[in-house]
Amino acid sequence: MNRATSTKKSRTLSWIMETLGHSQISLTLNTYAHVMPALQRAAAAKMDAILSR
Repeated sequence: MNRATSTKKSRTLSWIMETLGHSQISLTLNTYAHVMPALQRAAAAKMDAILSR
């Protein structure tokens, strides 16, 4: 995944969080991540990149 795709997904999650009135992104992810498999893969890739530093 490139940086532009990552940024777009982050904005999408932020938009969903704000639209639904969630105070924390974790609530949005815990509630809706199951319907967004691509976002789950992207989050896993980010965590992998962070943890493998």
